[in-house]
Amino acid sequence: MRIWKTETGELEKTIAVADAQFHPRTREIAISPDEKFLLMVKKHKSNSSEHRLLASEVEDSIRPKYELKPQPKIDDSHIEFSPDGKYFSLDVGKNLQIYETETGKLKVELADVELPSWGWLDNETLASVDYKQKNFFEQGQMLKVFDANDGKLLFRQRLEYAEAEVNRSLSFDDSTETEVYDSTVLKPHPSRKIFMTSSNQFVRIYDSRTGALLQTVVHPLIRVDLQGKQHMTHGNTVESAGGSKDGKTLYVFSANHTSVSLWQLIEDH
Repeated sequence: MRIWKTETGELEKTIAVADAQFHPRTREIAISPDEKFLLMVKKHKSNSSEHRLLASEVEDSIRPKYELKPQPKIDDSHIEFSPDGKYFSLDVGKNLQIYETETGKLKVELADVELPSWGWLDNETLASVDYKQKNFFEQGQMLKVFDANDGKLLFRQRLEYAEAEVNRSLSFDDSTETEVYDSTVLKPHPSRKIFMTSSNQFVRIYDSRTGALLQTVVHPLIRVDLQGKQHMTHGNTVESAGGSKDGKTLYVFSANHTSVSLWQLIEDH
């Protein structure tokens, strides 16, 4: 594995990652947000419990600073750093382990927690999603947010999704499968104090520590029946949503592809 300087293209260092027992390729290489540490997983060729994690300082020698062999095994070689880069999370099967990046010291182990594919919400919390598995399609149903210091569950948040029956059979038995066609996307704010969720109908903002709904930015149209009761229509309202890098502006593209709305973030709201 070779590391290059982005500005000049100069070769910084070469690290040997393969030998008779380990694969010559790794699924993913992760660099800490401050660009000081490089982490990678060496996959053992015959025994998954022998998978190793190597941590190197980018500007130091070619030898790893430390090596970890988490137990029972490294189940997924994907690595998630906290926003400040001081910690990283690693999947070890049914549990999730959090380590100090500088030393490789185990900070905490979270029981029955999936690798946070949506990342850390802030430096103190990380998100996990309970998945619904059906046939070859899976989609998150419940967002769970944990305290990264002690593994305590802070809150649960239901994720909206929609399913449809689709015919994927090549035979004549008219069999169908259920496929998710709309799911909720989570995007943490740069301040990490809040996060946004968006589906094809809603855009909402929540508090990262409590899960409290702070604002519904976009929702389906509301109609009033003859009795004066309000009902939300089920037509799509959102094509996509996101925010500027500085976190001061939120944008929403409409589902009909004809407009975009811009929202200004007001501090402490």
